[in-house]
Amino acid sequence: MALLTTDEIIKKTFDTVRFRDGYEQSQVDEFLDEITETIYVLQLENTELKEELEAARLRIKELEAGAPVEVVAAPVAEEVAPAAPVVEEVAPVAEEVSAAPAVQVHEDASSMLALAQRVHDDYVREGREQSEKIIAQAHAQSDIIVREAEDKRNDILSQLESDRNLLEGKINELKSFEADYRNRMREHLQHLLGEL
Repeated sequence: MALLTTDEIIKKTFDTVRFRDGYEQSQVDEFLDEITETIYVLQLENTELKEELEAARLRIKELEAGAPVEVVAAPVAEEVAPAAPVVEEVAPVAEEVSAAPAVQVHEDASSMLALAQRVHDDYVREGREQSEKIIAQAHAQSDIIVREAEDKRNDILSQLESDRNLLEGKINELKSFEADYRNRMREHLQHLLGEL
């Protein structure tokens, strides 16, 4: 797998998922794995370059102390200069060559870590905003449900009150009918007894 560049990390987009807000979890996880692997490789390279830099510095100290110079090049006996000038020319060049990549890798790793932290902070902030939005929607929905339930309860109570009043009216009618019926029955029986 090729290492990520800063532009690839900045321009990375994720698919949104259906039925809920957010990004596709597997894509985010894969991307974070790529970032982790990139950072790991850069840290290894950084460690190797630091070791090479330390080795180069030790070799430069040896050369300055008068140790024999090992030249890795095509042998040209007549053009090899004395030991002291070689040391003077090799030392600055070796430091520049070994220090430049180490500094660059360190800067790249730092910027990569800063970018990863910024991406992480963005995801956390977006997650908090989404959760606050969902909670606000849930509160609004619950208020609507409670209000509808209270309205329904009030409607049912008023309907029951009206039904009770209607039933009480019918009961009163039946009581008056019963009283009237008993009076008529008593009068009828008394009339019959009077005739007997």
